[in-house]
Amino acid sequence: MLDRLKNLRLQNSFSQRTLAGRIGASQKSVDNWEKGVAEPSAVAIAKLADIFGCSADYILGREDEFGIVNINSNLTEEEKQLLVFYNAFLRYFSFFFASLLALRVLHTIKSCGSFFTLNVLSPSSVFFSPSISKS
Repeated sequence: MLDRLKNLRLQNSFSQRTLAGRIGASQKSVDNWEKGVAEPSAVAIAKLADIFGCSADYILGREDEFGIVNINSNLTEEEKQLLVFYNAFLRYFSFFFASLLALRVLHTIKSCGSFFTLNVLSPSSVFFSPSISKS
């Protein structure tokens, strides 16, 4: 946490005094947190997370830059590599099964004939609406 807090402070161009003022603490408190002499309260951590736009877990060193929370830092390198592989495996198969589901939905819609019209407003806004035949 010591390096995280200092790095976040410097990345945001805050002095210890400025950061302390923003969270309602003293400059000495921020200095002590960064040196590991003292730890911020839960309220201070929540304020720091809001100011820096990150999670409290990130400030505490429990979360990496990608949002992965590591609650057990006592893992061996082999165990860490296995977790990385497992996470990649899950992401790959999640994408794979989502793709299969999308294909199944499209096949079902196609088999309905002209009962549905595909409406694309933007890449994130696609929906199907019933087609009304004018006979």
